[in-house]
Amino acid sequence: MRETLHILCMGYFNRFCAAVILAVAFSGCSHRLAENDGNSSDVYDFSLVSWNLQTFFDAETEGTEFSEFKKKGTWNRAMYESRLERLCSVIEEIDADVFAFQEIENEGILYDITNRLAGRSWGSAGNWSYACFSKEKGAAFGCGVLSKIPLSGMTCHSLDVRVLGAAQPSMRPLLRVRMEVNGSEVVLVVNHWKSMSGSGGESGIWRDWQESLLGGLICESDRLSVPAVLCGDFNRDAADFACDGIQEKVILRTAGFGEVDGVLVTSGWTSPGGKTCDGTYFYRNKWSRLDNVFVCGSACFRDFSVVSEAPLCDDNGIPCGFRIYTGEGYSDHLPLFCRIYIRKNQGD
Repeated sequence: MRETLHILCMGYFNRFCAAVILAVAFSGCSHRLAENDGNSSDVYDFSLVSWNLQTFFDAETEGTEFSEFKKKGTWNRAMYESRLERLCSVIEEIDADVFAFQEIENEGILYDITNRLAGRSWGSAGNWSYACFSKEKGAAFGCGVLSKIPLSGMTCHSLDVRVLGAAQPSMRPLLRVRMEVNGSEVVLVVNHWKSMSGSGGESGIWRDWQESLLGGLICESDRLSVPAVLCGDFNRDAADFACDGIQEKVILRTAGFGEVDGVLVTSGWTSPGGKTCDGTYFYRNKWSRLDNVFVCGSACFRDFSVVSEAPLCDDNGIPCGFRIYTGEGYSDHLPLFCRIYIRKNQGD
């Protein structure tokens, strides 16, 4: 199989981010007309999964891995291949048009996923032929996108905050990429915000800054009248975002990065499907909704749900997290699945 890899390196607010976008030689785009949402000529849709894969490292040692992955005899290629096989089986089973992953080590894993999936269905128009990846220099892992829909124009965005007394911790960049859905542009932003551990118990301050950056990016998309989808692990429960009670929308605060103080977006958790789900992350006998998908502009939810079926979870619906010492399991986060439809004529 012939592949082309384009390397992009860019900075934002003086922070270095390494970014990679790749396109596999064979192409395919899977999108379906939405039903019962107006004139079918003005409406189209696609499916998306957002999933934190929980420390998905490959079999090579680069030095940035977590300590347990560097212990001799604990992690090896056979275990990586086994975990990769399980992941590919889930991707095939869900069969979404777009997968947005968090906590993968490098772009090589996306190549491995793509090669393995293509080998099972050679020549199929339904292959995931496009991918992109970004992470901060020296970070253990980053975010990636695997897509049947053409991708272009990827940028990554980080912050350099120096107005606070505490030094800024390492924070993963926001990955922004354009998707060409049925000939029209949709902006996708993949997030993995600062974890709730570390930073002296003040990690929420840094998530506020990342929210400001995201809000500013969406304001930019709004000015261009481009529909946007924002997804990922926000490390903030859906209930902890500022909300506009009248419209059941979330207010992403921009902290002066845009022309307005906040931008309204819709969370999948407020949709009919989301309201019936417990969460995606189970910790200390409590569910959390740390993973989220937001839409704005002419983008709307058709479906939103948590993928809570075996083998991803046990009989009680608890995620079957990955265990390095046994090599078994999937992730301590469950995937979010949604179908998003876009109205071509926003004035309708």
